[in-house]
Order: sequence, then structure tokens, then C-alpha cells
Amino acid sequence: MTTATRKWPETFGTKTVTAIEEARRVYPDTVKWDEEWKYLEAPQVAAMAEALIEQAHTEIANAEIAFLFREKLGGRNETRWGKASKASALVKHIGDFDFILEINFTVWNRLGLVRRAALVDHLLEHCGRDDNGNFITLTPEVSEFGAIVKRWGRWQPSLQVFLSAADAGPQLDMLEEGKVT
Repeated sequence: MTTATRKWPETFGTKTVTAIEEARRVYPDTVKWDEEWKYLEAPQVAAMAEALIEQAHTEIANAEIAFLFREKLGGRNETRWGKASKASALVKHIGDFDFILEINFTVWNRLGLVRRAALVDHLLEHCGRDDNGNFITLTPEVSEFGAIVKRWGRWQPSLQVFLSAADAGPQLDMLEEGKVT
């Protein structure tokens, strides 16, 4: 699929899109997870994040971020695509990191380039600063059950804002890149 047919956000310029595409070319996918690994460095994710930080996350431009794959993330009945967390004091001492982004390796390898970029962008959105300039983790504006939205629709202001933003944004076709749940 060419860049022209991918659904990049309108605010992304050619420089950002090219940098994301280059990340995939320079850092090819690791095909198989070795059972001995607990974590694996994720240079493709880091390269994508660099472009996304410059484009949309300038407040964390000087943050030190560890980008790691884990074979799987989630509990018994859930699959998490990724996880962003503020580095603990111990991790900061040992590795001088401010944040840790963990990516589900199994899911990552099933995503196309645009959805990979969306995942990294989502995880970076968790990384922020407080009013004093200290690094913090942020939570999404909306937490809601699909069944409630189905029954009640846009019943609260934050949900109205969120769903309006979803309606206005590019719609990624789940079948375009293979459905991942």
C-alpha cells in the first residue's frame, strides 16, 4: 500500500510520515519471539516515537524513554496492545529513563504501519508534564463501556467531545490490515 492511500492524520506532514516509513525500513521486524526473552528492545518503535514526539508530543521532547517489546501483555481475558508508565526511582537510577513504553510483540507483528504509528502515538499521549514541569503519566479523558454508549449514547460531556473527535478523525479500516483484538 502506498503512502497516498494510507490514512495518516491531516496534521502530519510529509516529514513525519516519511520518518515513520523509514523506521520500518531501517529497523525490520523481528519475526519470532525467543522463549528466553523477557523483554526485547524496540528500535522501530523508538524511531517512530522520535517522529511522533517532534510532531505531536513536544512537551516530552527531552524525556528519556525505554521502548521495549514483551511477547504478550494483559491478563487472562484481555489483550493489551501496549503500556506506558513513568519509570520508578530504581529504573531511573539504573537506566536514567523517565518513561517506559512496553509494546505487545504479538499484536505489533499483526499491525500495519498506520496502526503501529497510532499505537505508539497513543502510548506517548500517556507521557506528560505537570504544572511544575515534572514528568507524569496521563490517563485518557474517557473510560466507558460499549454497552453504556449503546444504551445511552453521548450521555456525558467528555464522551461527547471524545466521540465527536472520533467522528472527525481518519477512520482506519480494521479489515485493511487484518483484525487484531
